[in-house]
Amino acid sequence: MIERPLRIHQFRTSPYCRKVRVICDVKGIPYETAEVGMFRRSALVRLSGGRRVPVLEHGRTVVADSTRIAHYLEERFPDPPLIPADRAGRVATLLWEDWADESLIRSLIPLRYLHADNRRRALAEIRHCYPAGIARDVGFAGVAWILPPLARRRLEIVDPDAALGKLDETLGRLAEALAGGDWLVGEAVSLADVAVYAGLTMIAGLDGWDRVVHAPRVIDWWTRMSKFDAQPPFSAPDFRAARGRARTGGPAIAPGGG
Repeated sequence: MIERPLRIHQFRTSPYCRKVRVICDVKGIPYETAEVGMFRRSALVRLSGGRRVPVLEHGRTVVADSTRIAHYLEERFPDPPLIPADRAGRVATLLWEDWADESLIRSLIPLRYLHADNRRRALAEIRHCYPAGIARDVGFAGVAWILPPLARRRLEIVDPDAALGKLDETLGRLAEALAGGDWLVGEAVSLADVAVYAGLTMIAGLDGWDRVVHAPRVIDWWTRMSKFDAQPPFSAPDFRAARGRARTGGPAIAPGGG
């Protein structure tokens, strides 16, 4: 009997859902996705007991939370390993993942949703990626959540300009980590790379991403990581082309494409 592929209940544009998909892509695990509406969550609650995505369904096993899913997939599908076996490598990998999930993504939310042009592009991405009914659901909820003062108080940074400064720090940190090799930890792709890549896709191709042209190591790393991603971001930029345009005085990034 052929086992059904894994099912990932998701919002396609969520960096946490992308993390789970790219883990499967790296490991060569077949999977299917099921898009979840922002308000239509009754089926998800019945399945997982919660309202958040991603949720992994593997036969009779249901796992919620991207980090728990990552560990589950590592245990069930150990090759290639994404969490190093040695203690130092494991600790470093999990620290990178935690930083990506808890700090990086939060620092990029203002740049994606509080910057007027980027917000329009982000909502266009939602309309492009989701069926019409879900797009209306997700799009409305995204605007309703991120704009009110209550949502702003939930963020560490609410000024897009301050978020750009944080992005510069991030790119510097990544460039330093990549000075010794192709990957953030060790000599092969790991969960650290997957988590950070997934976080950065929040602003791929949006205003502010031109800063990456000043970090060649990050460009090369991004190129390696993007080859794993079976569902690349809607606004995925060509970083090498962007770097070339910057050198010749042209616009640093192209508008988001389809």
